[in-house]
Parts: sequence; C-alpha cells; structure tokens
Amino acid sequence: MGLRFRKSIGLGHGFRINISKSGVGYSWGTRGFRITKTSNGRIRKTYSLYGTGLSYVEEYAPRKKNAQTTTPIAPSVDVLSADIEKFQSVEHTDIIRHITSILRWNMLCTILLWFVVVGVVIPEFLIIPIIGLIGKVIFRTIGDVELDYHFNDESEIEYDDRLNAWLSLNDCHKLWQVIAQRFNMNRKANAGAGRTVTKESIKIRKRTPFYIESNLDIITLKLKRETLIFLPDKLIIAKKTKAGAISYSDVKISVRAVEFVEYQRVPKDATILGYTWKYVNKNGSRDRRYSNNYQLPVCKYGKIIITSPQGLNVELQCSNYSIVNDFAERIKNYTNEV
Repeated sequence: MGLRFRKSIGLGHGFRINISKSGVGYSWGTRGFRITKTSNGRIRKTYSLYGTGLSYVEEYAPRKKNAQTTTPIAPSVDVLSADIEKFQSVEHTDIIRHITSILRWNMLCTILLWFVVVGVVIPEFLIIPIIGLIGKVIFRTIGDVELDYHFNDESEIEYDDRLNAWLSLNDCHKLWQVIAQRFNMNRKANAGAGRTVTKESIKIRKRTPFYIESNLDIITLKLKRETLIFLPDKLIIAKKTKAGAISYSDVKISVRAVEFVEYQRVPKDATILGYTWKYVNKNGSRDRRYSNNYQLPVCKYGKIIITSPQGLNVELQCSNYSIVNDFAERIKNYTNEV
C-alpha cells in the first residue's frame, strides 16, 4: 500500500483548503452541498441528504479553450510617390525653382501669422503677423508664375477634351484616393478579399493654384500628400514647400475595373456584383463559427493608377465604372498607356 497524505484546513463560512500528496485544492459548501476544485484542476460537486448517508457526486474536468491559430496580420503600407527630388528634370528647372521659391516664402508667411497668438498677450509682437499677412497678399497677387499658352484650333479642342475628361470623374458619386493598403494573409477573415485599402474622398478642381497664373483653365488634383497640376505640356507635383515636374511622355495612366468588398455605405451609382460574408469559407459559404457574421456587398468600381519612371504613384477609385471607362477612352492619346 502506497503512502497517502491529506490535510484539510477549515477557513470558516464553508471554505476549506485541502492539501494532499498531489497538491492543493479548494472547496466550499454548506449542509447538503459542496463544490471542490481538486489539485489536478477537476471540479467535483457533491449533493447529499443529511443523516441518510445518501449522496450524489458529479465530477468533470474544466472546459479547455480551443487553441486558435492566429494568422499574422500584414502591416498596412502607405501608397506613396517618390520624394520630390526625383522629379527635378533639367528641362523644367526654371519653373520648378520659381514655384519652390513661392511655396517657401508662403510657408514662412504662414508661420509669421501664427505670432498673432503671442500678440494677444504681448501687443508688440502683432507687427510679426501683419508682416506675414502682407507677404501673403504680395505672393498671391504678383508672385506667381505666368504661363501663356497659344493653340491652333485642333490642339485647343484636344486640350478642352482632356480637361473635361478629368472633370467627368466628379460625376461619380464617390471618388477616392487610396492612401494605404494591406495584403491579407488570411482571406477567410477578410471577406475573401486579398487586399484591404484605406481611402479618402477627393475632388478634381478646375482651378489654378495661387502660385501659377495662366490664360487657360487648369486641372488641379489635391491629394493627401501632394498636389498634381495638369498643365498642357507638363505635370507639376507640389509637396509642402517643394515642387517637381515631369513630361507627359513619362506619365502612364492605367484604368481597370476592380471588385471591392464594401464595408461602408454603397454609393448610389455603384454596381453590386453580389454578396460575400465577413467571415467566409474557401467555397464562399458562411463561416458558422462566428456569431457576428454578416453579408457584405461586392461592388464593381473603377481604378485609376497614375505612375511614372521617376516614382509617381497615385491610385484613385471611382464608384461608377462606366464613367471611368469613358474617361479612359477620352485620354488614351494623352499619355503613354491607358
């Protein structure tokens, strides 16, 4: 017979600590009922009728949590163009230098305007924001780059058509810039989508920026990190206090349809191709392991990618593919490839 050891210590109010050779357990109970957690983790419930010697015992192991394999989540990567220094071509040196100078002086004047906060406390400092305001007025009236274009009738018609092609994208109910993307390693947990993107709404403007004066209407596309200015003969890229330029012979615009799983409200002009589940099996059926599993629409959007060998990298998404397809037809002779 092996050696056995057991010690029970009462703590009052029905609590006991049970010390044995195999370890320490705990129990609590009253007359007719006791629940015990043994040293090996099992749970025992004892029901008894006092004075009769009759009892009933339930014993079971605690439910183990299912080991879940977690798929690593790939980091979100910003969709970025190259540094502005990559767009410093010799051909466009003069206009780049002039615009850069205006942007820097404008930034300096903006900084001076902030001294109005100090001027509220120390009136002598109010002269500084006044200087900044005067500088702003000067650079926005006489400090711009003057661009004067003259076309023959055929070239003018072609330019107007390009301009109107860009403006037609505003007819889409939603126009976005894709600013970040993540390639999903676990599609089943991402509605079957191989890529998840972060987008911001944008608008295409027929507006000349303050640092350019021209006899023509100009398309300006203000993005999150840069501004694109579509001049008749070149593309200007402006970032904060710096500017660059590239020729249209280096610009490539690709247009295609894309299937997009929409988590937000579906734009009213979007085409819904079908529906998928938030958590989806490989065969497209609902993954029933998730209680909060609901259907999501799969929309047909238009995607526009603007790139160049120098490192321009801009991705747009449009809610109405038919408008994007028409845009592609209208500018197919405008750049390298569509």
